[in-house]
Amino acid sequence: MEDGPQSKGCSNHKYCQNGKPKTKKLEKNQDNCGRGSYSAQCPGWHEYITTNVVCPSELHCSKAEMKDDLLRFAYPGQDPSQPVVSQNFYSVSWPGTNISMGSLGAIQTFVLDGGLTIENRTLSTHILYDGKVDRTISQTPDGSWVVTTRGIGNNVTHNVAVPLADDLGTINIPVNLALLNGWGGPILPGGIDIFNAVDENMLNYIAANH
Repeated sequence: MEDGPQSKGCSNHKYCQNGKPKTKKLEKNQDNCGRGSYSAQCPGWHEYITTNVVCPSELHCSKAEMKDDLLRFAYPGQDPSQPVVSQNFYSVSWPGTNISMGSLGAIQTFVLDGGLTIENRTLSTHILYDGKVDRTISQTPDGSWVVTTRGIGNNVTHNVAVPLADDLGTINIPVNLALLNGWGGPILPGGIDIFNAVDENMLNYIAANH
């Protein structure tokens, strides 16, 4: 039994080709950079992929078991005793805690591909809006099960009002968190490894409850 999830790199899943992430074809109508129109040619673009083993081959996990487990580890900070329901709304937790972010972490979750994929879409109040995260389970040739997490999006730019000295009013400063999102999707400052940590928790849960 492994002590934690092992990264399989980019392999054995639909987002990879020859061991490397596939180059995403830019969508048509690239001038349309509105909500849900994710493209590297739109402002605030970010993308990341991470893959981890969540059920080693020796545990002989079934597809039905893995679908159920994925519902219990769909987003950071989720209580495993409360599996997600497709199209319901949830709030992710602050990194490294089980404290809900409230509206700053608001998402809507969709169960796709017959239960093999969970898609989390950020709502407009989410601090890293606009984007989505897909978590997909697949089985490797040796019988292990892995979860591939892929985050993409085009973070919108917010105007943050900053007060000036001597009661001179405020100044609006545009803030875009795409850099943080692209770098901080799998890993945030301080070594908080968000989705890898979710996968590690999933692995430990499966080992204890399989």
